[in-house]
Amino acid sequence: MNGRKFLIDDVLEEFKKMDVFNITVINTPDYLTDYFVVGSVDNVITLGSIVDKFRSFGVRVHGEPSSGWVILDFGDFWCHIFLPNIRDYYNIERLWSLRSAMKESI
Repeated sequence: MNGRKFLIDDVLEEFKKMDVFNITVINTPDYLTDYFVVGSVDNVITLGSIVDKFRSFGVRVHGEPSSGWVILDFGDFWCHIFLPNIRDYYNIERLWSLRSAMKESI
């Protein structure tokens, strides 16, 4: 994980080691990035540890752990890491499935 180019599979493995759970990968090829990875953590401390680890590798981070939602921007894919209640509230997996359904019907 010390290179500049990150592979999605390597990041997913790191997330599992860092107690990220309920991980979903959403294909977003016609958006600003190819994939969204969505995952949950149990607390703000874990969220902060994830931010600190990846920020130390030069990954751009959007948001603050105290908000309950951060985005790690790896270029080819973005990782949205949430506290469970924030993830339930925004439900971005549902929004993307609705977007896909709308696009297919056009």
